Formats: sequence, structure tokens, C-alpha cells
Amino acid sequence: MSKSERDLLRADFIARSGWADADERLLAGDASFRKYFRLTRPGGTAVVMDAPPPQEDVRPFVRIGRHLIALGLSAPQILAEDAGHGFLLLEDLGDDTFARVLAAGGDEGELYARETDVLVQLYRAGDRALLPGLGAYAGDALIEAAM
Repeated sequence: MSKSERDLLRADFIARSGWADADERLLAGDASFRKYFRLTRPGGTAVVMDAPPPQEDVRPFVRIGRHLIALGLSAPQILAEDAGHGFLLLEDLGDDTFARVLAAGGDEGELYARETDVLVQLYRAGDRALLPGLGAYAGDALIEAAM
């Protein structure tokens, strides 16, 4: 099967990021045009976010991640970025989701306590928690995303 232009752009980004020797596996898409790929090589893994412009823009993701880190919260480390072509190389946070952790016998109370801690930290940050210029995810935007 021949590679698409998008595949070739992604391969070039991966190579420029120093991960040309990694194996690539499609992880998932989401409710958008984005796709995610796990890169695996001896000594580590990383995730490529492929968000094709003009349908997607990685800059808000980068901005929000950096803002959360500045507030002392956790967000995936951005290892490399090519915003013009819609690529990010991200720290691999693994496959655990609430559902998977709970199915494996995880402590539901502990999970929700951690989640509550994040909300408390955001509340205590006051106005610093607000990211200027970030559009509200409400009203028509919320309804459209749900469809």
C-alpha cells in the first residue's frame, strides 16, 4: 500500500524528532480529524498527535498543556512540535483510563480524590487558572461537538 502525503509528512516529522528508528502503531482517533500513533523503540515510547490543518490546530493543546504545567498540574510533556503541519510528539502516558483501572481492581475513591485535588488546585489558583483568549466550551460549540 502506498503512503499518503500525510503519512510522508508524519514520517518526516518523526525522523526530525529523532524517532526514525521507532515502530509506529495507530492508537486511536477521537471525535475530530485527529489521530494518535504510539512510537516504540528500545528504551521508550512516545505518542504522535496527527491533527491535520486546516481542520485542526495543535496550538491550543500546546498552550493549555503549558498553562496546566505552570499551575503545578500535570500534562503530557511536548517532546517536539510542528504546528504548521499539525504534529506533536508527546510523552506517552500509557493506556490506563478510569474504566481500565477500575476493572483491574483500582480504588475508585482514590481516583476521584485525585480528580477532586485537581479541581481544588484550579479553584485556589483563582484568576491565574483562566487562560486568556481561550474560548468557552459552551453553548453552540458544546452542542456541535456532541453531535
